[in-house]
Amino acid sequence: MDERFPAIKACAAILLSTAALLFLLVFSCCSGQNSDDIKQGANADTIIPGNDPTFETALFSSGTYINSIDVSNMTKDAVRTLLSPKLERAKSEYHIEIEFQQNDSSICIINGTDLTLKDNLEAVMSKALECGAGQYTTAIEPVDDIKLRNSIDSVAKIAEKTPVPAQILTHSAAGCSELPVLKKNARFCLTAPVNGCQIDRDAAVKQICSGETRFSLPLHTVLCTDKIPEMPELRASFSTSFAAGSLCSENRVHNIAKGALLIDGSIVPAGQTFSCNDSLGVRSRENGWLPATAFANGGAETRQEYGGGICQISTTLYNAVLRSDLEIIARSGHTRKVRYIGGGLDAALSGKDKDFVFRNNTDSDIYVFMWVDESQKTLCCEIYGCPFPSDFDRVDTVSELTSSTPPSEPQFVLDSALEPGECVLKRKAIAGSTYQSYRVYSLNGEIIRRVPIDKTEYPMHPALYAVGQGKS
Repeated sequence: MDERFPAIKACAAILLSTAALLFLLVFSCCSGQNSDDIKQGANADTIIPGNDPTFETALFSSGTYINSIDVSNMTKDAVRTLLSPKLERAKSEYHIEIEFQQNDSSICIINGTDLTLKDNLEAVMSKALECGAGQYTTAIEPVDDIKLRNSIDSVAKIAEKTPVPAQILTHSAAGCSELPVLKKNARFCLTAPVNGCQIDRDAAVKQICSGETRFSLPLHTVLCTDKIPEMPELRASFSTSFAAGSLCSENRVHNIAKGALLIDGSIVPAGQTFSCNDSLGVRSRENGWLPATAFANGGAETRQEYGGGICQISTTLYNAVLRSDLEIIARSGHTRKVRYIGGGLDAALSGKDKDFVFRNNTDSDIYVFMWVDESQKTLCCEIYGCPFPSDFDRVDTVSELTSSTPPSEPQFVLDSALEPGECVLKRKAIAGSTYQSYRVYSLNGEIIRRVPIDKTEYPMHPALYAVGQGKS
């Protein structure tokens, strides 16, 4: 058979030789690896199960220091007992200083007591056991939780600034001198808008949680996008005099000045109403009003009332409102004509019965200024707001007498203090009258229309005489 298959015998011999060679090669490699391992183990620190870094009983190598404290041949638990109080003290003293940079720098501090703090002592001990002798240092880091976010919000309240829109302020307002001004006129200044700033909260969290205790953060500009309002313009002014006779009595002038002060500076928003009675309040001694002459008994008589003369306030305001082209809601004439304004243009106040009310029918705020010029003995009023529409630039008022009513026959009353036949005039006769008032609109000095305002009727009052009847 051998002679018949010489090729087969040759192949078998080759296969056996190859297998033997592979076996020897593998055995040699394995033997070499084990030899190296043994050699390495002999030269390295010997780690037996009792010294494995994961075991609590492992001992730190001689020459091991954590936070500059020698922990040689100590267990983890012993090191915890030694270092934990020091770490807790360090946490209590921990704080973060953040410098915010914009036009000027400011530093805000976050105290560790307001944060959740963690240390890496466990990780440091494991590394020291694994790597052997050397210097190791622990670190304290804040935890990203609600306490950290709240602390950053508290800091933001100090560092951040909300954009301040352009404002319309009177010259007496503090901001008019403290803020940059775009425009100003006799009454107002228009301040320039001021951009705000805010911090990058995510960047702050990232740096704090990295363990940094002092770092800078830029303040990002927040643009003010509010629309700049229009500067108020003078729509109308009006004044009345209190120079004549009893109009300038001390108490009456006091009441006028007090009322002007209460109304001065009033702002009536677009669409809102203004009430004289609401602004002036109850006229009483307790509220600082003084007694002065007022109409009584339907205008037939006069008497002393607290707040007497206050109707000159409402009348002056009424005429300024008419000339400002604002809407009249409520207005009443007096029961007789007054001396400080023409017929049909007065506005009476009487407790809750009579009030002067107007509505701001424009699209912007209306500003009312009122004051007493004592040197000229005049009560002055100015009204500011948006400009008039393009079809007129001025409004005046006129009032026309439409009818008169002569006094009726005199009236007589008996007076026992008078001698029989003696007759004394107690009240002069007053003729009645009716007036029709108008608004007169002009453009460039030319009258373009007249619009009726109101009809005012003043009743007549007959003369009144006292007649003596003698003593009974």
